[in-house]
Amino acid sequence: MKVHLRKRQIKSKGTTKPRYTLYLDIYYSNRKRKREFLGLYLEPNDSKQTRIDKIRLAENYKAKRLLELANEELGLPSKEKMERDFIAYFKTEMLKREGNSRTAWLNTYKHLTKYQPRGIAFSNIDRQWLEGFKDYLMGLVSPQSTSTYFAKIRCTLSEAVRDGIL
Repeated sequence: MKVHLRKRQIKSKGTTKPRYTLYLDIYYSNRKRKREFLGLYLEPNDSKQTRIDKIRLAENYKAKRLLELANEELGLPSKEKMERDFIAYFKTEMLKREGNSRTAWLNTYKHLTKYQPRGIAFSNIDRQWLEGFKDYLMGLVSPQSTSTYFAKIRCTLSEAVRDGIL
């Protein structure tokens, strides 16, 4: 996989000096190509230092994108995915369910939102958080219900692994 920083001339009306946009040209190993525009423009009236700063910023974007692509290729999750809200993801998984199972999912969702009202990122879910949630459930519901609700959490985490979030 290769990533190149390129510039493309933008047609501008009424001026003789060209204006350029900076973009990343990404070549994947399966011979596919993708362009990602950075929203950075080299204006004709920019000073030399401003142009250099914009190109340095574009190089930083290129390096960051190259790391993200390498992590994806190796199967490692990106920071953006790890910062997604677990409870929102749980809700989307819950809405896929039907029948009697849906009730258990809904009850688990209610307890999740009570336990963590502002939500929680995937990166913050660890053994300690899971044990805290388990203790919270044990104080409110029967051990059988706790086991059922925890199974829904496990299922959601497994789906997150399949979706490449974890």
